[in-house]
Amino acid sequence: MVEEALYARQRHWDIIAPIDNFFSQFNREYAKYFITTRQTRQITARTLWEDKTGGRNLSHEEIKARNPRYLPINMKVKFKTVIIIFDDKVAHITSTKEMSAVLIQSQEVSDTMRAMFDGLWEVSREYK
Repeated sequence: MVEEALYARQRHWDIIAPIDNFFSQFNREYAKYFITTRQTRQITARTLWEDKTGGRNLSHEEIKARNPRYLPINMKVKFKTVIIIFDDKVAHITSTKEMSAVLIQSQEVSDTMRAMFDGLWEVSREYK
């Protein structure tokens, strides 16, 4: 599923990621491959995260590539899967505890999810 997203035609993702998620649970070898491939393919994103005490320390390049914002506080722990919207697809990826993923390829579904994402983006807080 992640490979499908890494080779998105438009090289852009809209992502909603809970604090405890598949990406934070990658083994080091795959994480290195993932980061390198994402950088090489110049994939940009708009990323919505749950706020967490202490924040995350990102480099300028990471901030530019991820474009992170914090979900409204009332959304905390409401998202259980990573959601990646790209091209005409929507991917839901669970934590490594469940080890499942669903990919929906539909322009209508991806447009609907992107509209929901845009609404959350508008009420989210900037990353600091």
